[in-house]
Amino acid sequence: MKNTDIFIFSQDIPKIYPKSEEYKLVSIEKIDKPCEIQKICLSNEPYCNDEILKKEHAYSECARIHAIWQYYPLQKYVGISHYRRYLEFFDKVPNLDDIFKKHDVMYQLFDIGWPSIENNYRGCHNIDDLQQCVDIIKRDYPDFAEAADEVLSSKYFVPCNVFLTTKEMFCEWCEFLFGVLDKYDEEMGFKTDLDVYNHVVNNLDKYTENKSGLPNTSTTYQSRIQAFLSERISSIFFKKMAKNPYYCDMLLTEVNYEFEKTYFKLYEK
Repeated sequence: MKNTDIFIFSQDIPKIYPKSEEYKLVSIEKIDKPCEIQKICLSNEPYCNDEILKKEHAYSECARIHAIWQYYPLQKYVGISHYRRYLEFFDKVPNLDDIFKKHDVMYQLFDIGWPSIENNYRGCHNIDDLQQCVDIIKRDYPDFAEAADEVLSSKYFVPCNVFLTTKEMFCEWCEFLFGVLDKYDEEMGFKTDLDVYNHVVNNLDKYTENKSGLPNTSTTYQSRIQAFLSERISSIFFKKMAKNPYYCDMLLTEVNYEFEKTYFKLYEK
């Protein structure tokens, strides 16, 4: 569909990627390798002017999403995927005009496998960060306060910021997500990735203590603070704003951790 953009965020050509015209490959640096889909390089004007790219590690794909939101001419429908994570239809994009007559967003509603989202975050990261964002939401976005409490006490969330929705809802999501994270960064004094990394180094007990059973407990991994927060903030947004979601599975083209085989569909040629 020519009225749809689905962005793949990657630093290289993925080993397996959808070939349909809706997909655009977004990277920080130029990728010279041949690729069958359109490439967007964020080192070029005007994307490189985006200040959040200075925190690209901490924000992960969300830094690139911010640059796209600010500078790319978005179409009617907007989707987010990663180099190895896609909605289950992959390159067989359905008729979105038909789907969005009844629904307002497509995503997987994921059972995190812990008693609650709050419990999971406490066990995997530093709960102070999530609580600070919830405090910001309740203070500055009071209409989302009830949704925040419901999400934190439930065990369901929208994983990895992989979804597809209308341009209007995508922009509303960006305004909410980056509004909360901007306030969080300001309160924490985070201006660059180095600021975030040093904060984790200076508070290692809060970020790595009792987390030895997790796949990643390194300082580098834990310094992706805003990326981890974004999934929970996104879930709060969709809990409040998505009136009739279209639920579908997330598909993996690569498996990095054993647990993923249990929770996600695997790509099959």
